[in-house]
Amino acid sequence: MNFLLRVKRAKFVLDKSSKMGVEGGVDRGTTTVNRKYMWLVEQKLLHFVDAFYQYVMDRVYHSAWSQLCEGMAAAGSLDEVIQVHEAYLLSIQRRCFVVPDKPWAFIASRTHNVLGLDLDLYSVQQTLSSGGTVAAIKARCHKEVGRIDKQFDDCMAFLLRVSIHPCIRLLLLGTDDSILSVF
Repeated sequence: MNFLLRVKRAKFVLDKSSKMGVEGGVDRGTTTVNRKYMWLVEQKLLHFVDAFYQYVMDRVYHSAWSQLCEGMAAAGSLDEVIQVHEAYLLSIQRRCFVVPDKPWAFIASRTHNVLGLDLDLYSVQQTLSSGGTVAAIKARCHKEVGRIDKQFDDCMAFLLRVSIHPCIRLLLLGTDDSILSVF
């Protein structure tokens, strides 16, 4: 539950900050290269969070819910219902990368890093919009945006390398969780 709230919070913060940039009185004629760079980083993060949110809601929860309903219909005793429910929760946790199993810990840490970067960028945007007109503050904020961009690129490179692995791809596409025995 905590994981889904983190994803929703990151999505909310990025949506709010992108609306703030559009409505927030930024004069498009005088936008600087740094402001455009920040918008680019914001859009990269927003794309990742939106895609990941859709993955969790559509692929993970929808398919797991269907499996849960089928399992509940086939269950003949309370013990079987409990077993089906535990399998449902474990399937969701694995496919959302929140299980502390060794192969998932690396993926989970990078995913959590990206969600944290969203909040970092929002903090930078708040600093700039609430009186960050001093040159030193602006320079520090733009340096922070560069750090966020670099960390995001590093996380994405790792996640892309991992997603190419056939076993991980099968899990992401919603197949049986027994494939974890390969690890």
